[in-house]
Order: sequence, then structure tokens, then C-alpha cells
Amino acid sequence: MRIVLLLLAVAVLAAGCAGPQILYNPKTEKYERVEPYGLFNQASKKRDDVVYDISAGTVIVSIVFCETIVIPVLGVGNQLWEPVRFDTNR
Repeated sequence: MRIVLLLLAVAVLAAGCAGPQILYNPKTEKYERVEPYGLFNQASKKRDDVVYDISAGTVIVSIVFCETIVIPVLGVGNQLWEPVRFDTNR
């Protein structure tokens, strides 16, 4: 039973993190690496020309490990929104 719980925890942690995305920027016609951002680093990492979506994996990991307090704070603080695409209207 412990092994199953350990494997489940590792799988959830591995799949639950929003990572940087390599997106095609139609204005520069190049691929750019865009980092996710959260509540703590919103001012420094959020880009106005990128459309972001809430990371479902980060939300699920934060709910599953809510009793630890540290994991949800780090997840929501650093990786809550993940980049989806460049906004072509800007």
C-alpha cells in the first residue's frame, strides 16, 4: 500500500507542475520560451503578449497536498498560470 501511495504521489507531482512552453511568436516569426507565473512572481514573469490559462495540474496537486501548506503555497505562488499561445491582437 505504501508503494502505491508513493508512486501516486510521484506521478501527481511530476504531472502537476506547469513548465515553460516553447511558443511560436507570429510577430517575430520565431519560437520563444515563455515561463509560467504565479501570485508571487506575477510582476516579473507575466507577459502582456501571451495568453495564459490556469494550470489544472498545479491546482490538483495543491488540493491533494493542502495539509502540507508548503506545496500549495509554492505551486500557486510560482506556477499557477501556464502560457498557452501568443496573443495575435496585441
